[in-house]
Amino acid sequence: MSLLSNTTSKVHEVFDLVVHANFENLKSSYAAFSLPIYLQNNDPAIQLFENKIDWKAWMHSIGLGDYVPHSHAFNHTSLSASQDIQFPAVLKLNAHFGKGVFVIHDAKQLHVVAASAIRLTFWIEEGLTGMGLAEVSSFGSVYQGKLLSMRCIKRYFPPKNAARSANYWYNGSVTHAQPNDAFVRGFMLHNKHDVYIPCSQELVNVTSIMFAKAPPYTGIFCSDMKSDNHDRVKMMEINARFCGSMVKNEAIFTAAYVPLAYAVHEDSKNKVQDKVNSRMVDWPAELKYKFIKKAEEDLLVSGGGIYNNAALSVERFNHSLVIDPPAYSYRL
Repeated sequence: MSLLSNTTSKVHEVFDLVVHANFENLKSSYAAFSLPIYLQNNDPAIQLFENKIDWKAWMHSIGLGDYVPHSHAFNHTSLSASQDIQFPAVLKLNAHFGKGVFVIHDAKQLHVVAASAIRLTFWIEEGLTGMGLAEVSSFGSVYQGKLLSMRCIKRYFPPKNAARSANYWYNGSVTHAQPNDAFVRGFMLHNKHDVYIPCSQELVNVTSIMFAKAPPYTGIFCSDMKSDNHDRVKMMEINARFCGSMVKNEAIFTAAYVPLAYAVHEDSKNKVQDKVNSRMVDWPAELKYKFIKKAEEDLLVSGGGIYNNAALSVERFNHSLVIDPPAYSYRL
C-alpha cells in the first residue's frame, strides 16, 4: 500500500495501483478483477525499460544515444580484437544487471574475466566518473506517455562507502575497490548526503521524448544518472516503477503522485470504471492539490526550481547547481 493510503488523506485505492512496485504481482493480485484502463497497457514499456541492454540500443534508435553510456557486447574471442576500451570500465554479465556487475580497472583484469567467461556474452560499458563521489536520481510520473512531473536529487557518497559499493575483479575473484580508485558505481542507500538540483530543460526534454516514443506507459518512474569525463549527463537506467527512495521522501512522493492522480481523474475514459477520492475535488484540499500540480507543470517548462525565494530557469543540465527542496507533504 502507498504512504497516502496510510494517512488521513486516504486517496482512493484505485490510485494505489499506480504506485505498486511490482506490476506483475499487482496483476496477479487483481486477477479476479479488471485492471483500471490506465494500467492495462503498461507491459511493453516495462519490459523495454527492464532490459537495460535493449533499452540503451533503443535509445540510440530514437536519437537519444548521447544520453546513455557507450556499451559493447563481447565474448572471450572478440575481446582481443578490441583496442578502444577505456578504463575504468563496467562489465555486466547479464542484460538486466543488478548482480553480475563489476568495475574493471585495467586490461589485465578484463582478460582474466574474459578467460573465465568462455562461451558467454558480456557487456562492457564506459565508466562514468564525471561527478566524482556522486550520482543523480530523477523521480516523476507519466500518463499515457506524457511526462507530468520530474524532480532531481544529487547524492554524495562518503569515500569509504563509495569505494565499498564498487566491486573489482582481482585474480579471478571479486574484491572491493580501494579508497584511491576512481568511483564508478554507487547505489549505496545509506550514509549519503542528498541535495535537490534543477533537472534542466535539456533533461526534461530527453525524458519527455523517451516516454513519448516508448510504448504507452502510465505510472511512476525513476532514473539514475552520472556524467562522463566531459561532464555530459548519461542515464544509467530508467525504472518504470515506484522506487524505494520515493517512499522515504514525502516531497518527492507528492510531486510525482499528485499530477498522476489528477491525470487519471481528468481523463474521461477512466470515469466509468474508477472513482476519485473526494479530497481531489473538495475544498480546501482541492486548492493544495492544484497548487502542486501547477508547480510541477511550471518546473517542466523552466527546468529549474526555487533558490532563496527566486525562480530559476535552467536550459542545460548542470549538476553543480542547487535548488530548495519542495515544501510538500502528503498530509494535506
